[in-house]
Amino acid sequence: GDRVDVHWKYGEKEEEHKGFFGVEWLRQNCYSTINTSERRRKLIEPLVAKSLPIVNYTEVEKSDEGLFRWMKELCDYGVCILTDVPPEKGQVVKVAEKIGYIQETAYGRYFDVASYDSADLAYTDSELLLHSDQQFYSYPPGIQLLHFLKFVELIQVA
Repeated sequence: GDRVDVHWKYGEKEEEHKGFFGVEWLRQNCYSTINTSERRRKLIEPLVAKSLPIVNYTEVEKSDEGLFRWMKELCDYGVCILTDVPPEKGQVVKVAEKIGYIQETAYGRYFDVASYDSADLAYTDSELLLHSDQQFYSYPPGIQLLHFLKFVELIQVA
């Protein structure tokens, strides 16, 4: 047929659950070599073209469809700009809690990135290319959020 029906028991009461997955959806979300190669291509092309996906925070805040769109862009491209987030300290925590558990680190629940004379690149105005942070941890972060409270015109986003 056009779908796969999945039946399973869940929870202490072993409640019966059913899931129905369309063949097209399964093809789009599979982890085959061909599909993962296509996802990588979708990630690299916009970065090369300097055209990153953008979603407005109001969409995310007001509807499940907006939240889904933001999550889909993150899954497809690995990066997404969320515009018009209120410029309030700690707002990044509220945004993060919309999508999951916040993994605290030695730096705390979140930390401020500011420019001052430091040996740590995170606290300077030096260029930071795309990279992964904290890979030395047992559980490195899955998604990192950066919230610009004040944008300095001298900063160039590559």
